[in-house]
Amino acid sequence: MLRKLVSGLIGLLLLAAPFAHTFEPTTQKVTDNVYAIIGELDQRSADNQGLNNTTGFIITADGVRLSSAIGGKPEDLQVEYASETFEGDEKP
Repeated sequence: MLRKLVSGLIGLLLLAAPFAHTFEPTTQKVTDNVYAIIGELDQRSADNQGLNNTTGFIITADGVRLSSAIGGKPEDLQVEYASETFEGDEKP
């Protein structure tokens, strides 16, 4: 009985997996050393991690400077996607 229940639950999870929505922001080059992280146009939600705006970042000799068009602090935003694209001298 327990084996059938566990098998059924696993089957349901496997069937539901394609319908799960995972949001990944896109990174777009604006000009040399200036990039934008484009968020969703929908309302803030757990799926989009509250990122429904565009956040900019500028690459300088001293590092990367983040800017946010909304009142939130840039460090509160999920920007790992963009920052992970840097490998050595590579740019997103």
